[in-house]
Amino acid sequence: MEWIIVGIMIVLSAFFSGSEIAFVSSNKLRLELASKESSLSSRILTIFNAYPSRYITTMLVGNNIVNTIYGIFMARLLYEPIVQHVNSEFYVLLIQTIVSTAVILVFAEFIPKAFFRIINYTAVKAFSIPLIICYYLLYPIGSLTIWISSLLIRIFTGKKIDFSTKQLAFSKIDVEEMLEAGNFHEADNQNQQELKFFKKAIDFSSIKLRECIIPRNEIVAVPSSISMTDLRDKFIESGHSNILVYKQSIDEIESYINVKDIFKNPKSIEEISRDILIVPETMSAKKLFDKLIQSNKSLAVVVDEFGATSGMVTLEDILEEIFGEFEDEHDFPEPDVIINSDGNYIMDGRQEVDLFNHEYGFDLSESDEYETIAGYILHHTGNFPKQGTVVTVNEDKKEYKFKILKVQDTKIEKVMLINK
Repeated sequence: MEWIIVGIMIVLSAFFSGSEIAFVSSNKLRLELASKESSLSSRILTIFNAYPSRYITTMLVGNNIVNTIYGIFMARLLYEPIVQHVNSEFYVLLIQTIVSTAVILVFAEFIPKAFFRIINYTAVKAFSIPLIICYYLLYPIGSLTIWISSLLIRIFTGKKIDFSTKQLAFSKIDVEEMLEAGNFHEADNQNQQELKFFKKAIDFSSIKLRECIIPRNEIVAVPSSISMTDLRDKFIESGHSNILVYKQSIDEIESYINVKDIFKNPKSIEEISRDILIVPETMSAKKLFDKLIQSNKSLAVVVDEFGATSGMVTLEDILEEIFGEFEDEHDFPEPDVIINSDGNYIMDGRQEVDLFNHEYGFDLSESDEYETIAGYILHHTGNFPKQGTVVTVNEDKKEYKFKILKVQDTKIEKVMLINK
């Protein structure tokens, strides 16, 4: 009889331990979504999600009760076999403690927790009915335990903790796990596009300014001494809605002009100059986005650690990192990567490495040091190639050959990836 009780207590202890870790390690977003369904198990999950602290306390109370009963009966079972070989009561107690602890740790802690952690969500949903029964049976003891814990914490720390309030349902990691676990590639085009937007929005906080910057050599800027006639011509020539204004050089940007202000017929550039934000390269895109919204501005100048102008970023550029390219009356569609008759890939130097890898199945290394194919070539070769030359990049037993088709000043404009 005692062996049966010990066995039952080990099973119950494993159940409580596993159920606790299954709930704690479950994807909270998945639990939250499951709780919205109409099934009985889903309604039970709604209760657990609403009061997670009570659930965990109940599991701990149940585990401690069955472990206490297990300890009593296990000690009785071990006593007779041990006293036949050991005379000292101290050593009898020591051996009882070691054996019973080892058994409970292995079969009711380590193994069930490892197993339930793997099947966390499935376990919580499958055992929802016995769990809710235990939840209500042990609720009085659990509530008393929570009250005593809150009282002791308030006495010793002076802080009041309300264990009854609902905690955060899910985190960014939970959302990312749901996206990875979903049939992302099997969705139709519209849903797949929406999922891409959603995932990019989740990753927004990790986007760096260098990923959406307009580089220094592509900035359209004018000196503060420019005449209004020349300024109008510059707007017409560039087709941009904003033009930066500098003092002596582009490293001394002091303001910008919006094309709408030209129609106010100003007498001088000072009348229509607008203050501009100057931010460091290290600032995240999200932080700059918030800063632009708060200051009611649409662009900022990015400077490096030495104060030199690295480029500029507009509100539109940041949003395009999430929603893709926005086309306006001044935008011209960028040509796609062209695959010629020899199977070689002809592309713009500003083609982004990660997009090229994704679209054409290549495995070019990605790094924080560069974003584009031109940057990839410069990073791996360490020098500026001449037009018409073929450069070779070796990485991880793979060899990539690029022919430089067009170079302008210090900019690689067109390249061809030679597909062997």
